[in-house]
Amino acid sequence: MDDAGWGGAPAGPGARGLPASGYPHEVRAEIVRRAAAGESLRAICADEGMPHRTLIRRWVRQWPEFGRELAAAAKAVRLRRRRADLARAMAPKDFRGRLITYTPAIGAEICRRLSEGETLIAICRGEGAPKYATVLRWLRVLPEFADAYAEARQLAADYLFDEAREVALASRPATVWVDRLKFDVIRWQAARIAPRKYAEKVLNTEEIATLRAIREGRENGPAPFTVILKRYSEVTEEELRRSDEGEP
Repeated sequence: MDDAGWGGAPAGPGARGLPASGYPHEVRAEIVRRAAAGESLRAICADEGMPHRTLIRRWVRQWPEFGRELAAAAKAVRLRRRRADLARAMAPKDFRGRLITYTPAIGAEICRRLSEGETLIAICRGEGAPKYATVLRWLRVLPEFADAYAEARQLAADYLFDEAREVALASRPATVWVDRLKFDVIRWQAARIAPRKYAEKVLNTEEIATLRAIREGRENGPAPFTVILKRYSEVTEEELRRSDEGEP
């Protein structure tokens, strides 16, 4: 399609007093480009220097190739919108029907930062990050993310364990009391996240003693004893005498 074919035929005056043949090929190409990007003819023609919609319709009748390009651009826009609508309809939703904006990449980033000792509050405070309540909702409705989250929390215990040592080694006489508070909090968190691995031994000893007491029946009463019953006719006088004298 050449410029002579576009504007060679007399088409009468165009918009804003310009003749139809006075619009260069670049203007027509710009119309197609913007239409393919999703803009309406009304919005395109509202700009200064662009032809009126009536003139564009006339071009479509006069030059079929231009009409085919505009039709292809409009079809592409409809297909994109249809696919977007279908993606929204098929996107996972929570129990209230709200759209879940979770992606595997977002979940992996959250779990990575959790395993490196960051708190969920600090992660959600960042620019562009999901809200704290949103992450908690994901944990309720996305089992895969919940499993990865739990694993990241366990890995965080190892990080906290090393961090406690770093705090202790960096302590100075002027900061020892503040560092002690930091150390205790970090140690407490590590013990709560992974109690079998990082809880103090005295706690494990108490739990073992409690379980042993329950097993032996001594938690809420005296030590167990054995009762042997015999029929009286089977007990001899010699056995009665020994029983009275305390002999075995």
